[in-house]
Amino acid sequence: MANNSIPSFNDICGTVVESLAETIQNRENIIIQLREENARLQRNAGALQNEVEACAGDEQKICELRNEVRDLKIEILEANKIYQLQQYEVRNLRNQLIVLQNLHNDCDKQCKDLLHERDVARRLYCVLAANGSPATPPAYIAFQWGWDCFPQDNDPTPFLFDQSDSDPRTGVQYGDLH
Repeated sequence: MANNSIPSFNDICGTVVESLAETIQNRENIIIQLREENARLQRNAGALQNEVEACAGDEQKICELRNEVRDLKIEILEANKIYQLQQYEVRNLRNQLIVLQNLHNDCDKQCKDLLHERDVARRLYCVLAANGSPATPPAYIAFQWGWDCFPQDNDPTPFLFDQSDSDPRTGVQYGDLH
């Protein structure tokens, strides 16, 4: 009893021989293609050799142009470094400007707030001094506002409001107190 699923030796040899024949034929085709490509490349190489010989006189010019290109690349690198440094300086100056602008805005707001508070305190002081309040105006202001900026003893300020619209010690204008 023979098993039909196992190929015979002759079948295996036939398959191997066919495979080898196909491989040989494929390789011969590849060899033919490579020979044709080699011949084409040799023709191209001959044409390129002719061009090289024709350009041999331009070799000096090409060398000079390469040197110019190299020098230009160096100049471009230097210019880029300078540009980057300037960009860095510009960023720093912009940051400093923003910080200074913010400081200026804060100072300006504080100044406006202080001027307003000063004017309110002076008006109140004048009103208290003119009304003859039982508490001294500096004591009342210190109690009401928490400010201790007026001298307590021998305070000549109530009398100065009638004489001038500026502080005699500092020359600062009181503003419109009426």
